[in-house]
Amino acid sequence: MAAVALAALLAARTPLGIDYSGPPSSLCDCPAAPIHALATGHLHGFVATQPVMGPTSLFVRAPFAAFGIHLTGGTATDLYRLGAFPCLLAAGLLALYIFMRMRHLRRRPLALALVPLLVAVNPLTTKALRFGHPEEILAATLCVAAILAAARRQGLIAGILLGAAVATKQWALLAALPVIAVAGEERGRTAVAATATAALLIVPMAAGDLQRFIDANHGASVIGGGAMPTNVWFGLGHDTTVYLLPGGGSTPPRALPAGLAELTHPLIVAAGLALAAAWWRYRREAEPEDALLLLALIMLVRCLLDPITNGYYHLPFLMALAAWEGLRRRGAPLLTVASALLLGLTISLANGGVDPVTLNRFYLAWALPLAGLLGMLAFRPQPAPAALPEPV
Repeated sequence: MAAVALAALLAARTPLGIDYSGPPSSLCDCPAAPIHALATGHLHGFVATQPVMGPTSLFVRAPFAAFGIHLTGGTATDLYRLGAFPCLLAAGLLALYIFMRMRHLRRRPLALALVPLLVAVNPLTTKALRFGHPEEILAATLCVAAILAAARRQGLIAGILLGAAVATKQWALLAALPVIAVAGEERGRTAVAATATAALLIVPMAAGDLQRFIDANHGASVIGGGAMPTNVWFGLGHDTTVYLLPGGGSTPPRALPAGLAELTHPLIVAAGLALAAAWWRYRREAEPEDALLLLALIMLVRCLLDPITNGYYHLPFLMALAAWEGLRRRGAPLLTVASALLLGLTISLANGGVDPVTLNRFYLAWALPLAGLLGMLAFRPQPAPAALPEPV
């Protein structure tokens, strides 16, 4: 009931997302048209307008949009809010699960209150909603839930959750190795279930309109050469004219050299694979839920290396970090609270008109040391077992 009430309250208060409505071009991440088409039973219109995102959240949101259309006719804002509700509810249910696990572990009351709250709602949740991307909330939830299921050797469930995450947002592929690494003897079942689930969700989109599917997925990999202030590449770019976009957004303030821009996304994938492979090689004896810390590290590195890092891109990082601190550390979740405050301050500075160079320096001043700290914690050697006394 609490999860439902919180999700309903957040959904009811959110304005229409900036990227929700828009012309269904091949590079559009605007899901209003396909959701409306699916909600009204127009399957051809659904596949012909598929956006630059996976279909999972579209399938999840469409029944709620259909309810709104049937009940009131449904304005764009109403349909957006109704579709955001199940994505928020998923995060709320994950928070409830973590709360129950923490209570079983006899965590302190402050941690019991803060960790589930930071999983269910935080500055990045509201940022994702404002920009029209509740699917980011759903994808982050599915990734964290997949690791939790794999850690408990529930390979089939972990695979289904991972496959659904990959079919929600393409970046969820970065969670594949951390999930499989902790699945133990269930690794094969997890991998098969993930592949089958992703295929079940994605293949119908390709079969329905192959050219649109190719265009949309190509659009997901397009960088465009722009650079936002919150990444390591910003200092290597040159200033460019900024244009205000409909809905309140703007174009990136800097442009990167073409060769560098093309390397950034492959470098993100390579870094994620390298970190996961190293963790698998050197931390085999770690507690399975320590993979949540690995996921948090990978997702923070992804943000540091992505030229177009928006604030809400940090959501899977923050959610995974909160879950790890709640389940694997005693005391208050200091790292998660500090990260949430710093991210909130970064967003406030950006909204307050701070010049991009200053914003870039501030972001790197805390994000790089934090990534280093998470790396040290993730790869620190396990303490050796205490030696038995020599027999007398």
